[in-house]
Amino acid sequence: LLLFLAYGEEYLVRGVLQQLLAKAWGSPALSLVITSLCFGAIHLPFRDQFPNWRFAGISAVAGIFYGLAFLKGKSLRAAMVAHAITVTVWNLVFGRSL
Repeated sequence: LLLFLAYGEEYLVRGVLQQLLAKAWGSPALSLVITSLCFGAIHLPFRDQFPNWRFAGISAVAGIFYGLAFLKGKSLRAAMVAHAITVTVWNLVFGRSL
């Protein structure tokens, strides 16, 4: 289930938005920053609270790493696996406390 959810988010953010912005602006770095901020914004309503700025901020930082995985791995799968592993480890170590 987690891989499926991570795939959906990563497909939208990295597979569509990040590539579209990189082509339009000619700057992979700028597209990475903007899509990471968008990724954080997507997570504003999470954890039964709106706006959840803390979770959105952590998600935006994580989005940078997922975007880098996408760029370095040249594959959506790299971002998806990084996302799924991060969420799994976070939930195992910290529970759903954020």
